[in-house]
Amino acid sequence: MAGSEQGPRVSRIILREQMFPSPAYDTIFEGFLKPVLNALSTLIMAASGECDPRQATFKAMTLMGQVVIFRVARETIVRGLDLEGYSPEELEEIRRVLVANALAITATPSE
Repeated sequence: MAGSEQGPRVSRIILREQMFPSPAYDTIFEGFLKPVLNALSTLIMAASGECDPRQATFKAMTLMGQVVIFRVARETIVRGLDLEGYSPEELEEIRRVLVANALAITATPSE
């Protein structure tokens, strides 16, 4: 999402629909966001032993948020970290942080 050419366009649509849902949001949610959320929740339950689907969904949303922030707050991230603007090396650094966070989130089930 951060490094793709289509990322900015798709992100603008999703962000606009998040802030001001139109009838199109049903299509976006059901056709894209919900399947991704369900797949992530299922993976989290399998990887972590989480037994509570609601907690797995919270964790999935947290992971999704960590990815989305690199698109919707791109300027803050680029300026705050003094990045070039998501070079291949910077994208690899982002990937490493996201993977580490995903491993931490899936390390143990919630209490």
